[in-house]
Order: sequence, then C-alpha cells, then structure tokens
Amino acid sequence: MNFIDLHTDTPLKILRAETPAANFKEQKFCRYFQNMAVWINDSDTDPKNTYDKTVNALKEYLICNNIPISIPKNQVESGAFISVENGGFLADNPDYLEKMVGDGVKLISLSWNGQNDLVGGSGSNGELTDKGKEIIKRINSYGLALDISHLNDVSAKQAIELADSPMATHSKCGAVCDHPRNLSNERLLQLKQKGGIVGLCFYPLFLGEGDVFVSLLKNIQHLLSLGMEKNIAIGSDFDGAQMSEKLKTTAEVSDLYEFLCKKGLEKSLLEGIFYKNALAFFDRICNNIKK
Repeated sequence: MNFIDLHTDTPLKILRAETPAANFKEQKFCRYFQNMAVWINDSDTDPKNTYDKTVNALKEYLICNNIPISIPKNQVESGAFISVENGGFLADNPDYLEKMVGDGVKLISLSWNGQNDLVGGSGSNGELTDKGKEIIKRINSYGLALDISHLNDVSAKQAIELADSPMATHSKCGAVCDHPRNLSNERLLQLKQKGGIVGLCFYPLFLGEGDVFVSLLKNIQHLLSLGMEKNIAIGSDFDGAQMSEKLKTTAEVSDLYEFLCKKGLEKSLLEGIFYKNALAFFDRICNNIKK
C-alpha cells in the first residue's frame, strides 16, 4: 500500500535522539511521504531559536539517513516534507516567512492551542487578527498551505475564508466526538468547498471512547455522509501524542487499512484516504510553491 502521513511530530524525537514512532527507515510502504512538523509551544520564550534549532536538526537527520525532502508527487516514490506547527511568532517577524520557505516549509499553522497575536487556538475564544490576516496573505503569496487543525471554530472559519489552500493536517469530526480540537460540520464543508483535505489523526482523546479502529471508521463514515470522499486523508500525529497500543507506530497503519477493508470500504476509496487524496491536494498547489 501507499501512504501519505499529513502530520507527525517526529522532529521532537530527533531532537531528543529517540527512535521515532513514524520511523521512516523502517516503513514498508510502496510509496511513503511524511510531514515532519516543527512544533513550537505556546509558552516558548524564544520561538525563532526553537524553530532554527529544530529545522537544523531535522535537515541533518534527513541527510544522514538519505531521506529525500519532497512534497508528495507522482515522480517521487518517497520523501519528507516540513511544516510549522504554531507560527504565532510571525506576528512580530513577518519577513521570517521567507526564511521558512527557503528552509523548505510547505505548511503552516498559526497557533498551537492558545491565543496569540495572529489567531485564537482551540483552547481559546480569540479570532483572526489583522496581523493574522496579513500573514495568511503572505502564505498565499508563497503558495503554501494553511493548516487550521489547532484553531477554534470561529478563527478556523475566518482563516479558511482567506486561505488559498486550507487544510486540516490532524483533526477529527466534532459530530463523532465533541472535543475542541475536532471540526464542526460547517468547517468540514467549508474545507470541502475550498478543495481542502482533512487528515484524520490517531490520538485517542480526539476519537472518544472505544476501539481506535472503530472510531476512525465512524469518522470516515461521517465524512462520507458529507460527500467528502475526495477530502479524507490521514494525519497520524505520531511522535506528538500518546497513542493506542493498536495504532502507535507506522507498522500498525497497514492493520488499520486491512480492518477498513474487512468492514466493506472499497479499495479505491481507501487508496484515496491513505494516499491519492493528499497527492491530488499537493498536485494542485505545488506549482504555486515558490522554490
């Protein structure tokens, strides 16, 4: 099978010299692309330094392990691509976005969970600010994707409206599990209208009680009920959260695939969810991404 993982926090494990759960070297997919997110805590007092330190360690790791840096594309069999999880510090450093583009960043979220000078995260009531609007315009000008996973419902609505290429790299359906990090039907349909994709994450807290595989099936079924079969993808959140024993590393992703097959989901649908939908999303935006 082929697999595009829209969100991992693997750079955290790299910084700590720990073995990643999303282990690129040990994966056995025919084609595999992994989004490696540079995470910045809301309370970080020197976010630019954290960003630089993490990106430098990540690039060294990728070079040492012969892992190509590439967004998903048909001409490449595998690769890692870089995102920033919490670009709040861009409020006072908007020109730093150009450095991020030079570093190979392809996706950016404006907050983690808190409120900052750009936007309100899922743990706040804040809205998109004027500075946030300006940063989104800059993101659009570079052809980058905007990740709305960590925004609250109001700020997500505003951000999706302004973004040329909005997406949710690691989220769930609020109708299946009522959690601030999960997306309302209105936001899901808004993403659909803008051609965005929703990466279903594996974190049990966002899935609700019960078997993790069954919960993921319920999320897929709900998205299908909204006519979003072309907008469903996977964003595991490996290396950034405590996962279920059934689905804690890339090794168990194929088990999820087989489970969904046995539950009657057609292979063409699953190929879209695990690979082709995300591939199509990046194919639409990659020509706009500045080198």
